[in-house]
Amino acid sequence: MTVRRIVEYPNPLLRHETIPVAKIDSRIRQLITDLIDTLHAFPGCVGIAANQIGERDRIAIVDVSEKEKDKNALILINPQIVSFIGEKFLREGCLSVQNLTANVKRSDEVVVEWMDESGKERVHHAHGIEAVCIQHEVDHLNGGLFIDRVLNAQTDIFRRKKYLH
Repeated sequence: MTVRRIVEYPNPLLRHETIPVAKIDSRIRQLITDLIDTLHAFPGCVGIAANQIGERDRIAIVDVSEKEKDKNALILINPQIVSFIGEKFLREGCLSVQNLTANVKRSDEVVVEWMDESGKERVHHAHGIEAVCIQHEVDHLNGGLFIDRVLNAQTDIFRRKKYLH
């Protein structure tokens, strides 16, 4: 089990767009394992992107299975959101911005295309927390953070009361 160090804001690596994965080799498989191990080391965490552990590959893990029993973990390689449906405001936090939470506007549902760890192209229609998590992780892969989506910094950003470490 390898739990990697979390890259924290304002580290510039979080602001760089990640690089698409061209081939799934042993390095990529190890990175996926490290992402899963790191995600599971933080109770309540539902997603992680490669740049959050210092890597530039376009890979994210979304695992809402503890919150929604009918869901399985998604290993998203080169994910692209192709459809956004509806919108809502909700409170978000992030491993890379550990001292803050914020009210963020997100789509209620998304359709995401990606390649799985075996190289197979996938399409998934997500809703609820899974859709929100996918959007959050794809933002990371595009060099964005949840705090970029805040409409009013004075009323919608909050100090976290319980820290992740």
